[in-house]
Amino acid sequence: MNDKNTPSRVAEVRHQGSVYFIQAIGHSGPIKVGYTKACPHKRLAALQIGSPVLLMLLCSGPGTLADEKRIHRQLSEHRRHGEWFDPAPAVLQVVHDFCEFDDGYFAGQSDRRFDDALSGAAPIWRVSPAA
Repeated sequence: MNDKNTPSRVAEVRHQGSVYFIQAIGHSGPIKVGYTKACPHKRLAALQIGSPVLLMLLCSGPGTLADEKRIHRQLSEHRRHGEWFDPAPAVLQVVHDFCEFDDGYFAGQSDRRFDDALSGAAPIWRVSPAA
């Protein structure tokens, strides 16, 4: 039975962790939308081990598994594979909106640089991944 109010479902929705956005380096590199209970930089390191391309953490912010799933549904038309999405303007806007740049972590970039990325004037991957 798939009841939305089962104890495991309620715990899933309430558990706070981080929603993160990781991009494969390159102007058209896909963006992974994920959730972790651990540090997003540690998740980046774990993903990098199995990736043939350089990855970087675009941003992360407080969130739940339910937030991650909601974003996946919202961006479904841009899905490339699994949790990876094309870096379309709509996807970049979700990254921007979710991470609240006044207080959140966003690859060390100002809102102006992000606005340039949304317009296609500049890429948004300018920070090296954490070690």
